[in-house]
Amino acid sequence: MKYNTFFYAIILLLVVSTFSCSPAQQKSTEDSPYYVKDPNYIYFKNMRLYYYQDSLAPGGKPSERMNIYKLRNFADTKDRPILYPLIIDNWIKDEAYLFLKTNHYPIGEPITVLAIQEQDTTQVSLARATPDLQLALAQQIADFLEADQSIFVLDTAKQAVPLFQNRNDRRHFLTTVKDYRRLTE
Repeated sequence: MKYNTFFYAIILLLVVSTFSCSPAQQKSTEDSPYYVKDPNYIYFKNMRLYYYQDSLAPGGKPSERMNIYKLRNFADTKDRPILYPLIIDNWIKDEAYLFLKTNHYPIGEPITVLAIQEQDTTQVSLARATPDLQLALAQQIADFLEADQSIFVLDTAKQAVPLFQNRNDRRHFLTTVKDYRRLTE
């Protein structure tokens, strides 16, 4: 009798455990463009994190806050406009976001970027600071930089000011975007 009850308990436990897991919910998380797989996360934390400044997002309990990573090599200057790509690590949801932060140079709101290649001019604006729009803008800027286009940003007076004139700033922006792409691939 004891073995019979034990056997039924094991079968009940197996049935309950198979139905309690929701594969559809897990798949929707993994389909997210922000999803971070464990091997990529481990690689970033062990190999790439050395090159980044680490800080916590403000607000909430310390155990629930997201980590913010900014490449250490970016110069903090007010002399020229810089867009810093920040990798936001939402480790609770296994997601990472790519946000753009301006330095203390007076850049207009919303952020408007102009890319010029010979006679062709492309204008891209960041109307709202959502993760989707910030990622799209950062990827477009990376594409402009990879195509070696001249990039400008509109300041508060709506004048076009050169952006990423410094080769190091271009390289650092592309490095951060590359690290983010590797993290979320």
